[in-house]
Amino acid sequence: VDLSKSINDIRSSIRKSFRPLVSSGLKNWTVTVMDQFCEKTWKSFRELHKRVAGRITRPDETWNIQHEAIKSGNAFLVYVSGPEGLMVGGGYFDMSVDECNYSVGSYDKQFSDQPLGHMIQYQAILTAKEKGRKMYYIGDRFYKEHLPNVTEKRVQISHFQQGFSSKIFPRIGLLF
Repeated sequence: VDLSKSINDIRSSIRKSFRPLVSSGLKNWTVTVMDQFCEKTWKSFRELHKRVAGRITRPDETWNIQHEAIKSGNAFLVYVSGPEGLMVGGGYFDMSVDECNYSVGSYDKQFSDQPLGHMIQYQAILTAKEKGRKMYYIGDRFYKEHLPNVTEKRVQISHFQQGFSSKIFPRIGLLF
């Protein structure tokens, strides 16, 4: 997403079917940005990730690296809470001087019919722009032609991510 554009231009580049989902979701859920480290919130995100995955998927060291990035102002967490205050979805975003990158997301499957990811991506775009970043990288775009090297789930996720993008860059690589 080109964050040098106005919020209105950015919003107009979001997939048309996503815009009302973001608006309706923001009326029914609480979206919060954690850009100052909070142990309790970070612990809730880790527990959500473990609960959704059904297991611990990566070492504590990687979580600690992300924890330090938030503490140093180089990352933030956007999360969605329900009326009881329970975290039901979240996304972690890394930042460099000019760019923001979507890194990790976790969403309670019980609420798969809700636009949790839509709200989180939209808030991440707003937050990255507010923090002065110029570009937001949401992820690689995969297609069914990449199967079986890429999972169907990954193809679907990348299709979702593309709905927020204002630019697509080719990736050139050499395969041996």
